[in-house]
Amino acid sequence: MVRRLLEESRRRPGCEAGLRLGEAVAAGLEFRAAETRRRVLGELTSMARVVAIGPDVQECVLNASFLVNHGGSENFRSVAERTADAHRPHVELRLAGPLPCFGFVAAEGTHVRAAGV
Repeated sequence: MVRRLLEESRRRPGCEAGLRLGEAVAAGLEFRAAETRRRVLGELTSMARVVAIGPDVQECVLNASFLVNHGGSENFRSVAERTADAHRPHVELRLAGPLPCFGFVAAEGTHVRAAGV
């Protein structure tokens, strides 16, 4: 669809054609972001006891915290890094932690769920 709109905007340049093209590109990028978010969550959630989805961050597809057993933290980090490598160059994964446990308490406007739920 984007190619067709690009060709159309070249044949008949104008504000309307450019707007439709921009909307199609934005929709495609959002689809890719949602797909990547789903994959990353799927790959990492199974290793966590609890997953806390954080607030939206500008230019960030996913803001999540994963509560893992102390003995599993190095394995989690390794899997997270492999997951990031598998999605490069489209994904930049930033790991921080360990985080304090209160980050996994549900607050208004956030969602905390047990892994696999």
